[in-house]
Amino acid sequence: MQAPVLSWARLRQRPPVPWHWSPGSLVLASRSGLTRRSATLGLVTGLLFGLTAALIKAVGGQVGSGLVAVISGWPIYALLVIGPAGFVVNQLAFQAGPLAASLPAITAVDPLVSIVLGLLLFDEQLHGRPAAAVAECAALSVLALSVLRLARTEQLPRGEEADSDRVPA
Repeated sequence: MQAPVLSWARLRQRPPVPWHWSPGSLVLASRSGLTRRSATLGLVTGLLFGLTAALIKAVGGQVGSGLVAVISGWPIYALLVIGPAGFVVNQLAFQAGPLAASLPAITAVDPLVSIVLGLLLFDEQLHGRPAAAVAECAALSVLALSVLRLARTEQLPRGEEADSDRVPA
């Protein structure tokens, strides 16, 4: 099995993500209300996390060729910038507004970007029938809606416990 190769030429042939989305989203986020700002930063976080996953795969593919191949290639350096940038934007998203706005965006966008980048840049194939793909999309939708519902649940006041957490005397 051949290790995945990610090159500048391949990136120019098949741009994985419209690169203007992240900076444009950050500008939009800076001029929006709290909920929209948080959701937009969550979207950017998902994009950066998905890109980080692709870069990790590219660096992992170079490891078999030795340490020199890893440090002489560009993916490791892109990973060292984009990985921490994703973490910083993630924290900004959580602090910008309600968790109910940012977390569903991160949860839904990250795997979608990872799948698209795998298909476009690493020539990965989706296996299964179209019905399986529809079921997976439905499951991802249920996941995003579940995270949204969990994030919107009211928290108990401090010092109170939920009934299920109480131990009978």
